Amino acid sequence: MHNILSGLTSLVSNVTVSNTYNISARFCEPEVRNSSRSNTIQLLVHGITYTKNYWSGLGAPGEGFDGDAYSWIAYASKQGYPTLSIDRLGNGESDRPNGLTVVQMGSHIEVTQGLVNALRRGLIGRRAFNKIIYVGHWYGSLIGNLHAVKYPLAVDTYVLTGFTKKIRPSLIPTLITGAFLPATLAYPEKWGNQEISYFASSSDEGGDKLFFVDETTDPDLRAINFALRGTVTVGEFISAYSSTQVAPAYRGRVFVLTGQNDAIFCSPGELGEGTLIGEGDCGTGQSNLAAQTQQLYPAAAVYNYNTPDNTGHCNILHTNAQEQFAIAHDWLGHFY
Repeated sequence: MHNILSGLTSLVSNVTVSNTYNISARFCEPEVRNSSRSNTIQLLVHGITYTKNYWSGLGAPGEGFDGDAYSWIAYASKQGYPTLSIDRLGNGESDRPNGLTVVQMGSHIEVTQGLVNALRRGLIGRRAFNKIIYVGHWYGSLIGNLHAVKYPLAVDTYVLTGFTKKIRPSLIPTLITGAFLPATLAYPEKWGNQEISYFASSSDEGGDKLFFVDETTDPDLRAINFALRGTVTVGEFISAYSSTQVAPAYRGRVFVLTGQNDAIFCSPGELGEGTLIGEGDCGTGQSNLAAQTQQLYPAAAVYNYNTPDNTGHCNILHTNAQEQFAIAHDWLGHFY
């Protein structure tokens, strides 16, 4: 595996990508009408190995694990927010182009800006949205960070989950823990025809250690999570390490919601050691990595964070999901 990645990494260079891609998305009107929020939309962008169903309990809205217990979309709907959840390029039902030169950070940023422009212009949801809340998880949060760097006026508020200023510095421990292999080898029944630049986890135990705190997650949910696992491209792995960056011109609002025991963004050691066989730790007080993430947004009008205890990287798939939904939306309620 290391040799495969090393060989592919050596091929990386600057390539201009210009094309049109199909992005699968799900637009949901809220079940509770709130006139003050009707033109405010949440754009939901999932992390690595997931799809838009991450935001509704790993299934379509109303069909997720334990109904709506793990559904951000359902909670937002009851608060009067329309949502647009997407399958990122290279994921789910969206197009799956070359996983080295195309499906990487630069392309994701431009797709995001294209969606923001479409929402502003009334091309989605039959109206123009004048306020956009970007909600990301993991790689989706990394995209949000760099989107704010390049397009500081585009989004009103970023809610970044499974994220801090410090992504796990070493790629190899993450790959080893999750036993990531070319998807054709890791999950041939599902990805047998996928090109070699797409990888998938081959270990349910390894994935659990990266994503969850066992004591606060349902074992049945963890099993479903592994069965439904998606892919990550070599380009995404490599370009993730251009993150995170300071967004000096962004003057909107930022809220970071990251599990205290996130094993990917709260690695205890400088090289990411300590999480191959255990949980992460975001720290406390001024040493808390989510608190320090404010350094990425020096001009933000508002910056706040929350690191729920006994919660891992896939924070909203833990049993305290409803509490986290309330924390995020109570914070949003101060402004919308």
